[in-house]
Amino acid sequence: MINVRKAFKFGRPFFQRVGKSVMQRHKDNIFEKGVNAAGKPFAKYTEAYRKRKVKAGHSGKVNLTLSGDMKKAFNFMKSSNKGFMYGITNPKMAERMEFQGPRKKKKIRQRFVSTKTNPTTPDLQEFIAQEMRNEVIVNFQKEIKKNGMGYKVYTI
Repeated sequence: MINVRKAFKFGRPFFQRVGKSVMQRHKDNIFEKGVNAAGKPFAKYTEAYRKRKVKAGHSGKVNLTLSGDMKKAFNFMKSSNKGFMYGITNPKMAERMEFQGPRKKKKIRQRFVSTKTNPTTPDLQEFIAQEMRNEVIVNFQKEIKKNGMGYKVYTI
């Protein structure tokens, strides 16, 4: 008998693997591509800030990176059999990241990297869903083989 519960079970190793991949991709979306939680480019920098970035040897494109400290603080935290967590581990950098969104003075230039409706970008949400589908398929295959089912018989 196939244990359907086991087929739909995702263990800590699964969430560890997927979580680290999602974290790295989300980090790249934010700090390399300059993409917000909805998968769209961030609001442009003010002209003065853009000039400071270019003068410091960085791109004038919005990517939330000037010193690199915020990017370094963005890390994988933990996984369990229920999911995974990642984010900014340095309190000072977390405050700076929060200033990009809800605490920003000029609301028109908010740069959300995560929201309740879009905790990650849409491409990452699809990636997570695909990884979960793949894991369910692998788990079903294990259950079928464990119970002596699923053999193919070829006749010549």
